[in-house]
Amino acid sequence: MRFTLCLLVTTWLFSPFAQATANNDFPTAFQPVIDIFTGLSEGDKEKVKRSVAPDFILLEQGEVWDTDMLLSIVKGPIPRINAYHIISSDIREDLALFNYWTQSNIGKGNNPNVLTWLESVVVVKTNKGWKLQQFHSTRVLPEKVPVKLEFIQAR
Repeated sequence: MRFTLCLLVTTWLFSPFAQATANNDFPTAFQPVIDIFTGLSEGDKEKVKRSVAPDFILLEQGEVWDTDMLLSIVKGPIPRINAYHIISSDIREDLALFNYWTQSNIGKGNNPNVLTWLESVVVVKTNKGWKLQQFHSTRVLPEKVPVKLEFIQAR
């Protein structure tokens, strides 16, 4: 019994999901996703830039964007709360793939604008940490968002 418990704890400690962010809700490799949305929310171009690899590409609603195009839309700060629901992930030594939902409450007061996206990212491990290399984003109409999704807020 003791051996089994030690084996389970050791396996968990060395699994990719044990390497979580400060809030322990997401794997470390997912942090660039959180950072890019936080940067967009705060109007922080440097945070957005630090979250992406030099060859970053964003596929946004049928358009192809690079880092400069993304930075051109960064205004801010805007009142925005971002939350995520990871559908699946594949985390390897220096490469990670995430498929997930993002939901953002944008605006102040009792009636924020709620927007939802279905997204996927390729994240690469560099000497400066995990960075977004490819980001694919599709806005989803409210009636198409599954009702039972549980979103976790992160900053």
